[in-house]
Amino acid sequence: MMEKERKRVYTVWEVKKMQNTTLIYLEKDSQVLMLRKNAGANRGKWVGVGGHMEENESPWECVRREVMEETGLVLRSARFRGVVTFVSDTWEGEQMFLFTSRDFAGEIGHCDEGELKWTPWEEVLSLHLWEGDRIFLRLLKEDRDGILLKLSYRGDDLAGWELTGPESPAPLPEGFVYALDAVPGCLEDAKYAGCDNFMGRPARGYMAARVVVSRQVAQGLQRAQAVFDRMGYTMLLYDGYRPQRAVDDFVEWGKDVSDQRRKAIHYPRIDKADMFTLGYVAKKSGHSRGGAIDLTLIDRATGREADMDGRFDYMDPTSGYGAEGVSEAGQKNRKLLHDVMVSCGFRGISSEWWHFVITPEPYPDTYFDFPIA
Repeated sequence: MMEKERKRVYTVWEVKKMQNTTLIYLEKDSQVLMLRKNAGANRGKWVGVGGHMEENESPWECVRREVMEETGLVLRSARFRGVVTFVSDTWEGEQMFLFTSRDFAGEIGHCDEGELKWTPWEEVLSLHLWEGDRIFLRLLKEDRDGILLKLSYRGDDLAGWELTGPESPAPLPEGFVYALDAVPGCLEDAKYAGCDNFMGRPARGYMAARVVVSRQVAQGLQRAQAVFDRMGYTMLLYDGYRPQRAVDDFVEWGKDVSDQRRKAIHYPRIDKADMFTLGYVAKKSGHSRGGAIDLTLIDRATGREADMDGRFDYMDPTSGYGAEGVSEAGQKNRKLLHDVMVSCGFRGISSEWWHFVITPEPYPDTYFDFPIA
């Protein structure tokens, strides 16, 4: 039962009432109209234009009214992009009808709700946004329609998300598979599809919380899971194939020394400005070649992750395999993971106990960039 429950990890809350809202992003000349709210739950955050649907109001009637009230513009038509569902452990659930439009008239007037600003699309994601908004803004920028997105919040923090919709994702390139389909019995917690990572937000190219691997990595994982099964462990996969655009995203994040939201968790003992010289952030990754896998172990006797005395992506010398200053339990479990993975065709690296590379690599000179969807 434990394995079935953990194959997709989403937090679920009872939603007693779901409010209906609309949100629209007005566009012109490669810019989008953003509103920085001055009050309420969105205070200080940049959002689109929109609000609650009134009694007997349709989504179109609501969004047209909200545009007039908040901007003074007359909305002539709009493109319906999808529905975003919000659930939370602290506030009322919400179902939001999402629109964009280039078809409006008039001049922008005074807005009682905050500051209106035309913002270039390439600068939008650098604004102070809700983390969930970053996900659907990327989808809009990629010109996606038929969006059905569920965002789960714990307090103000994004705890999980799930993207579905009538558009079937493009098939994976030949030679790549979804890990859960190829390796029966393993589990996944796709770290870069959510916010539990060193950036504190989803990375570009991760449109679904899934782990993708090359067939060669999958075959090695099949061998490893068979061994771990006999020992009472289950593999929990953090990341496999990584789009090059995600690596580029890491690099851009590394250059922004003002963003320190995850310092206390992932890099408390180093300066962010030193990440490149220390090798924690690089412009190329073996993950993008389809040759690497990041993982840990679940102890089936306890249902918990094995004690590795160090979290995934902890940027510190103590994260290395065989590092000094690690507890006895951590050393033992790191060695167990390392020895089994090496016996099944992988090699570890000295700086990260969770990272392994299949040998030989299937695509040693190719850096792929297809999104995970």
